[in-house]
Amino acid sequence: SSVTRTTRTTGEYRSRMTTIDWTRVGPERPPRIELPPVPMRLNGYIMDFDETLGEIVFLTGAGYEGFGESWSWNGTRWKQQHAQKINLEGEGYHYGYYDPSRQGMVAFRFGYHNESETHRPRMMLVTAKGNRRVETSGDHPVGHEGYNDVRGAFGYDRSRDVGVCLTMGGVWELDAAGAWTRHAALTAKEISQKWKDDCGSVWDPVREKLVFWIYESDEYTHEFYEWDGATLSKLPVKGLPLDKKGLREFHIGLFNPSANIAAHPEHGMVLLDGTHFWRFDGKRWSSLPGATKMPPRLQKGRLAYDPNRDVLLLGPGYHEGDGGGRDMQQV
Repeated sequence: SSVTRTTRTTGEYRSRMTTIDWTRVGPERPPRIELPPVPMRLNGYIMDFDETLGEIVFLTGAGYEGFGESWSWNGTRWKQQHAQKINLEGEGYHYGYYDPSRQGMVAFRFGYHNESETHRPRMMLVTAKGNRRVETSGDHPVGHEGYNDVRGAFGYDRSRDVGVCLTMGGVWELDAAGAWTRHAALTAKEISQKWKDDCGSVWDPVREKLVFWIYESDEYTHEFYEWDGATLSKLPVKGLPLDKKGLREFHIGLFNPSANIAAHPEHGMVLLDGTHFWRFDGKRWSSLPGATKMPPRLQKGRLAYDPNRDVLLLGPGYHEGDGGGRDMQQV
């Protein structure tokens, strides 16, 4: 048998090729926005308005190398200030705020102190140029014993220019020279002895008061306390949606707190929880109108106000209904 082959030139094959034209279907994908890395679960993050930079600053630590990587937000995009990290030896989350007396962000983390056999906070200062440890002196705050990621809350009293630390056992103040002084001893009659998952503080610019908030682990409710330099007072929760066990409304699942709390120049202390938005006037809470596109409910989210742009910025957290994935989701 014989086989007949037909030989074609390259030009003949090219003449038979079809040109394919692509047409976009749907809207154009927006350009990717660079975001700060989400923090490792054990680190948490700190977000506050930095008056020196004039922008909101986000402090994070994505791995075991430490904490203090700094990003700033100018209203439209994020910019990395520096990637430097410091390992504040200890356990639990990092807490902090913008410190006007030091013109930078400060971060605290409780860790075990061998000489005193107590849990003490370690401290760092973070600016646009970098970060460094801050050695403190005096009568240091003491965190409660037992395993817990939440040993104390930190805030700044702008009326007296001092840092303040609240624990189950007392109230301490930190001056500009780095010296701690104990100002009050607390018992179960003055403050809950069961903290869980989260705590924080806010400077109420309307009432000019420093307010601490904690998540109480016995009834799984939020509690609010005001410090005036001499007395710690528990604030009312009247006006918030309550049930027989307290503020069970502001949690995800059985006991994960979902309230995000910040300060606002007109409304004072505000609370965001998914579609709910509230403000506190010193005596009671009242609702504020929500936006049409509210963010998801978040556990361990941080809310900060930017006075230069008149906006509230919500950081990352654990989403309600999130099927898993990374420790925190970027928002």
